[in-house]
Amino acid sequence: LVDTYQKIDTSTYDVKPVWTFIGLEDVRIVRWNNILYVSGVRRDTKPDGEGRMELCEIEMDKNKCIEKTRDRIEVDPHTYLEKNWMPILDMPYHYVKWTIPTEVVKVDPVKGTSETVCCVEQPHVQHKTWRGVRGDSQVIKYGDYYVALTHEVDLFRNEEEQKDTYYWHKFIVWDKDWKI
Repeated sequence: LVDTYQKIDTSTYDVKPVWTFIGLEDVRIVRWNNILYVSGVRRDTKPDGEGRMELCEIEMDKNKCIEKTRDRIEVDPHTYLEKNWMPILDMPYHYVKWTIPTEVVKVDPVKGTSETVCCVEQPHVQHKTWRGVRGDSQVIKYGDYYVALTHEVDLFRNEEEQKDTYYWHKFIVWDKDWKI
């Protein structure tokens, strides 16, 4: 049940969109080092829709929510689209970037960079998915484990040649070494 909501005032950093998906998509909320952030993908700054994760500090009170910073995170090697990264709540500035294999990255919002800190192959579960497991939530520490909600997507064209999708949601549990 949602009791209230507030839109985030992003006007300080907004520029005229140059692509069709406008704004921050697939947003996750996270508090790291006592700073409240929203993190998601932005695709409207490049004419081809190239997407990058952004980490935006927000400030909230009863009457308003304001975006205080906006930091775009680049990746090496260069890719067209980065999205669905899952912030790890008890590891500031760390995300699960990919689930299978599990790739954990650390970002430097000041430099706008990311680096892989571990990558764990998951051969015992890789054969159980054919759609590609994508991030869907924050990653929460639970005892000696990490837990997150993920999704798989089947993109297709319906009878009228319109893009359509099916989503399957799954819980993923990792041990302390990021093995599923």
